[in-house]
Amino acid sequence: MKATIDGFPTIDDMATDWEAEERYWDLMAAAEDYAIYEETCLLADAGNIEEENDDDPEPPTPAASALGLVAPMVRCTMCRDTGRVTKPSVWFAGQTMNGFCPNCTPHYDFASRRFIEPTA
Repeated sequence: MKATIDGFPTIDDMATDWEAEERYWDLMAAAEDYAIYEETCLLADAGNIEEENDDDPEPPTPAASALGLVAPMVRCTMCRDTGRVTKPSVWFAGQTMNGFCPNCTPHYDFASRRFIEPTA
């Protein structure tokens, strides 16, 4: 490597050093790729040998039970868990209105200052 008067390499010298370093790392990457390829081939061969000599195969997995615990689809049959029902109007006879389900909507008792549990 040539040096200038100050002892530092010239731009041309540094370019060749970079090229050499790039070639070095390209060779290292190629060597790593080849090592991975060899390892994959050896593992594949080892797997084939084990399959050919397997005298005690694994038993099949047991089947799942036919029926699990059957739970109802909805908890409240009146509103089907939506919390809304169509009920007769209190103010207009013969009319209906949409409202909250009395079976599953919590009610608040203002006198005791607490929620009352639904009846259902």
